[in-house]
Amino acid sequence: MVTILPIKTSETKVIDSGTIISFGDSFVEIELTFFNAKPSIFLIFSFLTDEEKDKKKMETTVSPDKLKLEIKLYNFDDASETGSKKPMHIGILEKKDVFLNFRVRKIGESRTIDYTFYQKNE
Repeated sequence: MVTILPIKTSETKVIDSGTIISFGDSFVEIELTFFNAKPSIFLIFSFLTDEEKDKKKMETTVSPDKLKLEIKLYNFDDASETGSKKPMHIGILEKKDVFLNFRVRKIGESRTIDYTFYQKNE
């Protein structure tokens, strides 16, 4: 039997990591409940097209109650993998910074999102 210990990278530990394949050409919503804490936090990946520009771009919007983070991804419409250039600070959990890193690619109508959430050790 193998026991997997916490995964660490730099000065952070990985608190969640995975892959999601969207159902067709749809948004993806992840509900985050860390260590049974309430309320939950929602992370929404929205896929949009900017007809005026070919360049891929990302915009973020935080809800007034700070419980929803929407990541709007423009022109992420091909199989080449694109995502965050560095871990994004998305909040604080147990007085420690939490970050997100992700990659997106589109195959057919669906998109695949690889993601990792990190928490600062100190």
